[in-house]
Amino acid sequence: MAIAFLVFVGFRAELAISALSIIIWIAYRDGIMSFFRVRNLIPMVGIVFFLFAYKFLYISVKMGRWDMVSQTIQDSQFLSSIFLKSEPFITQSILNEVIARDFRISIDSFFMSFLSIIPLSNVLTSLTPEQIAFNFQEQLFHNLKYGVASNIYANFYAGLGYLGILIYIALQNLSLVAISRMMAKPNSFLKLALTMIGAFLAFYIHRNDIANSITLINRSLYCCLGIWLITEFSKIFIPTAATQRSAL
Repeated sequence: MAIAFLVFVGFRAELAISALSIIIWIAYRDGIMSFFRVRNLIPMVGIVFFLFAYKFLYISVKMGRWDMVSQTIQDSQFLSSIFLKSEPFITQSILNEVIARDFRISIDSFFMSFLSIIPLSNVLTSLTPEQIAFNFQEQLFHNLKYGVASNIYANFYAGLGYLGILIYIALQNLSLVAISRMMAKPNSFLKLALTMIGAFLAFYIHRNDIANSITLINRSLYCCLGIWLITEFSKIFIPTAATQRSAL
């Protein structure tokens, strides 16, 4: 229900990360070839299509203007627009423009974005989102009337040049290798956290800047921590079947 509410108000990241986590877990459990089965392939394609299409519909849905939703869907350019104007194309355009124009940010702003790893960093450090975010739209895409996502490769390039891109690629791959090896551990809560973070790092981080990437990773960790705490407290107040049998 929480994810459905977030999608309704326009936030798709949580749904995307959750769906990717489920896909990775299925691949880890059953193998990659399992996605060629109809029962897995159809839901996966459906979720991808929904994430692409909802960007063009969510404002009308929030306004309750179902006539506008119907009109948008019936537009002959709808199917082509949801893909050609989708985030993958825009995300790539961000990197292209940043490199082509050699767009740079201050080194202080680049390193301050890593402070997002500290919980409540904006309160503890008095930093505003504008100070740590990768702000490029006004300079590079000022003609667009809507907000665009970001590009972490562009963020590293704007801070450190081509060296930054190489550093990011190395960090991402080392992190994924470490996560893959740690997935072999038997701890189920650890696997839950690693699956969510691994899904984000492998498939979703590219459309975020550094600060937002760290924020989304923190949210995943907080979610897993909350699940673990609820489970542990439930063991105290709700006796397990084994405990009930021993009591009898």
